[in-house]
Amino acid sequence: MIGQTVGHYKIVEKLGGGGMGVVYRAEDSRLGRSVALKFLPEELARDEQALERFRREARASSALNHPHICTVHDIGEHEGQPFLVMEFLDGQTLKSRIGGQPVAIDQLLEYAEELTDALDAAHEAGIVHRDIKPANILVTQRGGCKILDFGLAKVGQDPTDSASAMPTQVAEDSLTSPGTTLGTVAYMSPEQVRGEPLDSRTDLYSLGVVIYEMATGRTPFGGQSDGLVFSAILTKQPPSALESNPNLPAELDHTLNKCLEKDRETRYQTAKDLLADLKRARRESTTSHTAVSAAVETASTPSTALSWKTWLPVAVALGLVGLGFGYWATRGGDEPEIAAAPQTIDSLAVLPLQNISGDPEEEFFADGMTEELITSLAKLKNVRVISRSSVMQYKNTEKSAPEIGRELGVAALVQGSVMRAGDRIRVTAQLTDASNDSLLWAERYERDASDVLALQGEIAQAVAVEIQGQIAPDQAQSLVAAAEINPDAHEAYLKGRQLMERRSRESLARSIESLRRALELEPNWAPVHVALGEAYSISTSYRYVLLEEGLELSKRHLARALELDPSMARAQAGLGWLLANFDYRWEDGVAEYEAALEVEPNNSRAHHTYSLVLSYMGRHEDAIHHAKKARELDPFSPIINENVGDVLRMARRYDESVEQLRATIEMNPGFVVAYHTLANTYEHMGEYRKSLDARRMSAELDAWADEFEVYANAFEDGGWQGYQRARVEWLLELAETGEMRPAEIADAYSHLNEYEESLDWLERAFEARAPWLTGIKVEPSLDPLRSEPRFQALIDQMGLAD
Repeated sequence: MIGQTVGHYKIVEKLGGGGMGVVYRAEDSRLGRSVALKFLPEELARDEQALERFRREARASSALNHPHICTVHDIGEHEGQPFLVMEFLDGQTLKSRIGGQPVAIDQLLEYAEELTDALDAAHEAGIVHRDIKPANILVTQRGGCKILDFGLAKVGQDPTDSASAMPTQVAEDSLTSPGTTLGTVAYMSPEQVRGEPLDSRTDLYSLGVVIYEMATGRTPFGGQSDGLVFSAILTKQPPSALESNPNLPAELDHTLNKCLEKDRETRYQTAKDLLADLKRARRESTTSHTAVSAAVETASTPSTALSWKTWLPVAVALGLVGLGFGYWATRGGDEPEIAAAPQTIDSLAVLPLQNISGDPEEEFFADGMTEELITSLAKLKNVRVISRSSVMQYKNTEKSAPEIGRELGVAALVQGSVMRAGDRIRVTAQLTDASNDSLLWAERYERDASDVLALQGEIAQAVAVEIQGQIAPDQAQSLVAAAEINPDAHEAYLKGRQLMERRSRESLARSIESLRRALELEPNWAPVHVALGEAYSISTSYRYVLLEEGLELSKRHLARALELDPSMARAQAGLGWLLANFDYRWEDGVAEYEAALEVEPNNSRAHHTYSLVLSYMGRHEDAIHHAKKARELDPFSPIINENVGDVLRMARRYDESVEQLRATIEMNPGFVVAYHTLANTYEHMGEYRKSLDARRMSAELDAWADEFEVYANAFEDGGWQGYQRARVEWLLELAETGEMRPAEIADAYSHLNEYEESLDWLERAFEARAPWLTGIKVEPSLDPLRSEPRFQALIDQMGLAD
C-alpha cells in the first residue's frame, strides 16, 4: 500500500504487522502531520468478534486524553478494511530501554509516576488495561512514557464508582474468552492466572512488576516454563528488590511489596494511593542515590554507536498489532528484528506442552495437544516442522532452547502449557528464537472443552503468522478447525492415538476400543476415522487381526475420512500404503502419497512409508530422497533412521547403509530392527561373522535367543550354509505348529541355492500376501532367482514388472 492515499492520509512506509493488524506511517494532508494507520487484515475484517475488539480498542483509547497515553485520532474504512488513525511516536519500548539492566533511580521514579498517573486517568474513566507490560509502554525520544494498546481493555465501569473496588463489567463476556491474551505471563496478576473477574487492581499489580523490572533488570517471578511462572505468581513471595539493587530507596521496596500483594484486598486499592507512595520514595532518594543511579544509567543507556534498530520510529500500533485472534509478540514484537523473524524462520519444533493441572492422569491430554499442534503446523509450506517422536524426548527437559535448537537443527521452538479443569481448557503458547532463547511471541488462550479444535487451529495460525508473516487465506483456513467437538470424544481419541503408538497386540486392541468410543460420540469427525484406519492397518501388518477383515476396515475408515475432509493427508497416505502393499496397485498408491505430501509437506510418517513403496518399485533415488526427508523431519526416530539404512541396502549402497545403521544403533542401542537390518546388509556384503554378531544382538533384545543359538552353532559347524540349513529346519518345524513364515522360508532356501523350494514358498507367501514379499523386486537375497520364469511371473502378478 506504500504510496497509496487512504482518505486524506498518504501512506509512506510499513512499520510492522501481526495477526490483528498491519501498521503504516502516513502523512495527514489536512493537518500536515505524521500519523500511524493500523489496518485490520482482510480475513479478520469479516470476523465480527475481531471487528468488535478492533472497535473497542478505538473507543477505549479515544476516550482517554492524557499526556502519557497514546492518542487515537479517528477510525475509518478503506476497501472493506477498517483502520485506526493514531498518534505517531518516535522512541523505543520500555522493554528495550530496560535491556536486562536496572534503570537509574531518578529516571525509574519519573517513569513510574507517569505510568501511574496515566492508569489513574484510565481507571477514573472506567477502563482497565489488563495487559500492562514494558512491551506496551513507549519511551519517547523526549524521555516521557506513553501507554499503548488498550485492545484488551474492559470498558463499562461507572466512572463515579470506586474504580478499584468493583469488578469491571463488560457487555459481552464472550469477547474476552476465545484466543485472548489477558496479560503476558510474567506480568499477570494472581487473579488473572486463576481466571477470576478483573478490576483496576490487576493493572496496579502488573505495573508493580514493571517497576520491579526497572529497579532490578528482571521480573520478580521467573521459570523455565509458563507453568512454573504461574506457580510462582500464586505461591511465592517476590525477592526483595533491594537484594538486586541495594541503592534503591527503602520506601520503593516497600511500595513494590504492596503492589505485588497476592490478595488484591491488601494491595493498593487505587492508582492515586500508589502515586502518593512513589512521590514519597522520590523524596527519600538522596544525592547519593542519584549519584549511584547516574552510574547505573551510564551502564544501561544504549550507546549512540548502536544500530539504528535500537532507536526507531515506533507507532503506537506496533504494540497493538498482535491482538484479537491471539497473535501477540510479547518481547520485542514492536521492533524491526521481530518483524524480520518470518524471513528467517524456516524450521520449527513444538516441544511437549507441559501439563500444569497437577494430575498425572492428564499427561495424555497435554501430549495429545502437542501432537495435534504439530500436525496442524506440518501443513505449512517452506517450513520444516519436526515430528512428534523426536520432540517427545524433551519432555520435562532442563536443556536450554539453544541446546535443543542445535540438536534438532531448527530456528525456533514452540513451547507452552495446558491445563484442563472441568469443561474449560487453558493453553499458553510461546515462540522462541532457538539461537538465543529470546521470546518472539506469546499468548494465553482459554476455551470451553468443546472448542478445543478451534483452539488448536488458532494457535497454529498464530505461530504461522509470526514465522511467515501474512499467510495466504487458503493456507490460514487449512490451519483452523472451527467445528465444536464432544469433549468425551476428544479424550477417547487422544487416548486411542496414544495407545496405538505402543504397537503391541493388547495396546492396539485397546486403541481400537477407545477410538470406536470416540466414533460413537462423533461419527462424522474425520480424524477419528483416520486413526481407526491406521490402527487396523498396523494390526493387519502384524497379523493381530485377520488379513481380509483388517484391510476392509482400514480402507473403510480411511475412505470415510476423505469423504468428510478431502484434504486429510494422513488418510491419503494410509490409503497409499494399503493400495501399494496389499492390493499391489503401486501407481495408485503413489498418487495418494503425492496428494498427501502436497497438503502436508512435513508429514514425516508419509515420507517414511512412501520411501519404502518407492524402494519396492525400484525407484531407489526417489526412495532415498524421501527417507532422508523423513529423517530431517524426525531426526531422533529410531524406525525412520533405520529406514534410511534399509532403502540404501535395497539400493545396493551397502557401505552407506552400514554407516547409517551403526549411527542408528549408537543413538538407540536397544532398537532391535536396526540390528536385524544391519545383519542383512553384512550378509549381502559377504561379512557373515559380522552378520552373525548383529543377529546375536537382535536375538538378545527380542527374546529369540534359543532359536538363534541353534543357528549360531550351525554356523560354527558348517559356515553360512550351515546357518541357513538350520534356519530352514527351524522354520519348517514352526510351520507344522501353525506359525507360518513363508517369505522367511523362501529366503533361507534361496541362500541354500535350492531355487525350486524357494519359489514354492514365495508363491505361498504371495497367496498369503505376506508383508515381506512386497520387496521381492529389489530384495538382494533373492537376486539368484531373478532369471527364473516363475520368479518373473510373480513380479508380473504383483504389478512390479518394468
